[in-house]
Amino acid sequence: MSETTIDTAIAAWKAATTKSGRDVAAEAIEQHIAHRTPEDGDYQAATAELLARLEAEAGPLGKEPGVYDDDTLLDGDARLPHVFVHLDGMGNEARYWYIGLETYEVHDYDRDRRAWIGRGTNRYADDTTVEDFLALQDVD
Repeated sequence: MSETTIDTAIAAWKAATTKSGRDVAAEAIEQHIAHRTPEDGDYQAATAELLARLEAEAGPLGKEPGVYDDDTLLDGDARLPHVFVHLDGMGNEARYWYIGLETYEVHDYDRDRRAWIGRGTNRYADDTTVEDFLALQDVD
C-alpha cells in the first residue's frame, strides 16, 4: 500500500478547482506537518504559512458552480431572484434578467469576445427554487 506524501497533498491542493477540494487537501497537508513536527513545535503556524504561500502562488479560486445573486451563492431552497447568474460545472456563465410574466431574458458570457451574447428567453414559475432551476438545467 502506498503512503500519501506531503508532496501528493500539495499537488492535490494545487489541482483542486473548488473550495471544498482545497479544504480536503489542506487538511491532509496539516496532518502531514503535524506528524513531522516535534511535540513542542507549532504545526498550525507552519501549516498556515505553507497554505498562505500556496494561495499566493495559485491565486483565488473561481466561483463554484451554482446560482449567484451578486457574489452570493444561493442555496437550493432559495427562490430565483430577479437577476442572477448561473455558473455550470464547465465554466460557462449565463445571466438571467426577469422581464415579467414568469419570463427571464438570458445572456451567455463569451470569454473570447468579452461580451454578453443574447440567447433568448426562458420561463420559470414565480415560485421556482434554485434546486428546481438546477434540475431543469441538468435535463437540457
